[in-house]
Amino acid sequence: WAGLRLNGAEVMLNTAYERCDLPDPARERERKAMRVRVEQILRFDVTESLPAAPAGLVPFHWELEFPEVFNRDCHGFDAVVANPPFLGGTLIGGHLGLVYHDYLVETYSPATGLADLIAFFLRRAFELIRIEGTLGMIATNTVAQGDTRSTGLECVLRQGGKLYRVQRRYKWPGNATVVVSLFQVQKTDKALQSLLDGVQVDRISAYLLAGTADATPVVLSENKRICYLGTKIWGSGFVFEDPPANGSSSLAELEHILSQDARNRAVIFAYLGGEDFSTSPTQHPSRFVIDFGTMSEDEARRWHALFSIVEERVRPVRLNNKQRNYRENWWLHANRVEEAGPYLQRHGRLLALTCYSQHHAFAFVERGTIAQNTMLLFLLHENSDFAVTQSRVHEAWVRIVATTLGDARRYTTACFDTFPRPLCDDRAQLEQTGARYYDFRSHLMKSNDEGLTKTYNRFHSPDERSPEILTLRELHAAMDRAVLDAYGWTDIPTECDFLLDYEIDELEWGVKRKPYRYRWSDEIRDKVVARLLELNRQRAEEDTSAGVANESAKPKKRAPESASKVKPAEPTLFSGEDAPK
Repeated sequence: WAGLRLNGAEVMLNTAYERCDLPDPARERERKAMRVRVEQILRFDVTESLPAAPAGLVPFHWELEFPEVFNRDCHGFDAVVANPPFLGGTLIGGHLGLVYHDYLVETYSPATGLADLIAFFLRRAFELIRIEGTLGMIATNTVAQGDTRSTGLECVLRQGGKLYRVQRRYKWPGNATVVVSLFQVQKTDKALQSLLDGVQVDRISAYLLAGTADATPVVLSENKRICYLGTKIWGSGFVFEDPPANGSSSLAELEHILSQDARNRAVIFAYLGGEDFSTSPTQHPSRFVIDFGTMSEDEARRWHALFSIVEERVRPVRLNNKQRNYRENWWLHANRVEEAGPYLQRHGRLLALTCYSQHHAFAFVERGTIAQNTMLLFLLHENSDFAVTQSRVHEAWVRIVATTLGDARRYTTACFDTFPRPLCDDRAQLEQTGARYYDFRSHLMKSNDEGLTKTYNRFHSPDERSPEILTLRELHAAMDRAVLDAYGWTDIPTECDFLLDYEIDELEWGVKRKPYRYRWSDEIRDKVVARLLELNRQRAEEDTSAGVANESAKPKKRAPESASKVKPAEPTLFSGEDAPK
């Protein structure tokens, strides 16, 4: 049987010559009928999806072209050597046709539409080699990352492949600034000697690291309901800022409203976005936002001036929204982090991070703040929590879980939810080193009037030798040491150097700031990541044994309820304020 999916309709072609149970005349009639069906499909379905070309497409069948290879007892090639073309998963449909892209994803299930083309070449090459056969391939570093890894190497290893020789970060000969990975796989159930960058290891994983963890990290029970995406207000009319934009109000207007009735402060909050978080020396917001919490419409109307603004500037925008609860509850934020308010009331602060940033930089935000949905909130408030999340251990983990946007990384909830944090009883050293680092960094940013972005630009610059930055680097190393020790990884050094995050062409790069980072060597970082992957796997197994279901993502944030089910007003983050009558 051979299966084809053409324009969404699955056609199963039964090769008539294999139907030996039919007499010759019946077999011939079936063959002719099948030919008519196939010609009709090719004429009216396939040809419409193919690009115009001066010559027709000539099919190539490995089994027909090499019958001596596939008709033997141990069928398949002894070896395959490949240097497949690189094409990102989102570009395959545009360059080669959507039908072909759909064919790849469905034929090589489990697969995703985001996997690079190389993953499908790898899967096909592995199919073509015999038992005990080998394949060698040149690939970009994406072969061990994200969807390309799960579609390619992870599947190959699960189907009986074993990586036995890998050379990562191989500089391509010539002038091209290209770094590739070279790897070799054997289809076998025998134990193999494995060489990773010339060093013998017990096993090489789908991440091209020494270790046994191949699969995508899973959410751990210890991290559930801690990390949340910030509030989505859905309507600039809630906002006060200078200068006003897209329907927002000015700060002068807010000042006037508060001067008229100070009780309006009960529903006014500092509104923190990624830009203020990264540029303000104190992570202090420059904007404010109206928030009626979960009030009913009648309750919210008691704040006459503020409700009138929302009714005038938000309601018209919401009335055309396709989501019913957004239309019906137009005076409420679209999505909110219900857990953040009570947590801030109890502890006074929580950790936060901007979703998109060139730098790995956590900071605490204070009570009375609402974070925008460009931010992530963590229900953590201890200095030891800061030490762990700000450490290079966590940063190394983020590099393999996060997605990228240009030079910036996109930190998602999965980066935290899957991260195996150190579970040590004595957190005194973490608390002390985290506090020293955080307090010194805060003082440094205030005294220099520089935010997180400028501070870490200096931190990672090879030309920066000021005593204060040198001290910050030393404090970071001490914090990393405390975190590594908390894992029991006393054998891992903390020394750093100024290394490029990726290869660049010096001539083309010009005078732009080069992507240097003051970081661990690739070898140290890979060793840490390999241990974290194994730790994630072990704890996931413990969760399963304990009856905790492994989840790919944590529960969604709750949207406002329908108008008939809106709860009574909750206490605000400002205690002691009364609502207007």
